[in-house]
Amino acid sequence: MLAARSEKVYEEMAEAKKQNEEATSLRIEYESRIQEAKDEARNIVEGAKKRGDQLKDEIVLEAKNESSNILAKARTDMEREKEKVLNDLKSEVVEIAMLAATKVVEKDLDENTHKNMINKFITEVGESKWKN
Repeated sequence: MLAARSEKVYEEMAEAKKQNEEATSLRIEYESRIQEAKDEARNIVEGAKKRGDQLKDEIVLEAKNESSNILAKARTDMEREKEKVLNDLKSEVVEIAMLAATKVVEKDLDENTHKNMINKFITEVGESKWKN
């Protein structure tokens, strides 16, 4: 009976040892899987961060290009408006000069003669003075 009991205890100990080895093997496998999952998660996060940085850089570059285009258009519009104002100013000066010439001469010259005289004067003085 003691021999049977002793044999049963050895069998149970062998079974416990076997189960312990299986448990250790499973624990190592699970720890390996957990580490793989952590590595994959870290790679996903790093990839998302890189894509986010690239997207940010693209947005910043696009904004810079758009602002440059807006500034160039504004400069062009300003130059165009400046030319228009200068042309309007020239026309007003011509009209004022015609009125003054009429008063000085005290006779009415025809309008074309006045304009020709004023335009000749402007040409002689120089266009550059009007643009500055």
